[in-house]
Amino acid sequence: MTELNSEYKLSLKDCRKIKDFVGLGIEFREVLAHIGHEVDDFETGDYRFISEASIDEVLKEELTDNSYLLGSFAPWILADTLNLDLDLVRLAQVNELQEQLGNSAVKQGAVSELVELLVQLDGYGHYFSSYDGHAHEITGYYCFKVN
Repeated sequence: MTELNSEYKLSLKDCRKIKDFVGLGIEFREVLAHIGHEVDDFETGDYRFISEASIDEVLKEELTDNSYLLGSFAPWILADTLNLDLDLVRLAQVNELQEQLGNSAVKQGAVSELVELLVQLDGYGHYFSSYDGHAHEITGYYCFKVN
């Protein structure tokens, strides 16, 4: 492995992937520094990077803090996961009760299961990338364009 320098320990191949994703501006240097220092979750410019080791926990924490979004999952997923009648979930969503459904998911300890299903069905990009819905994997991180 050819190292960029002894401080960051990134290969030239990894540096090229990062450069191709964010370009060569200020963001490039910031990304190299954060990855080199093994920062788990960071944003720089229009990009967000989350380590592969922590992404599920980051997603779980963010959804736990956003009951409305959690309660907006597909009705069949919520009904199955929360052991509720499908028509009841649909009725709750039509009547703008997503926050209550999300709170129920948190209280039942179902957030981890919902995160697993979200990732299986839509991947990480659907949630984290408001720009294009894509997730890119670069040197142990998932990378998202957010603006």
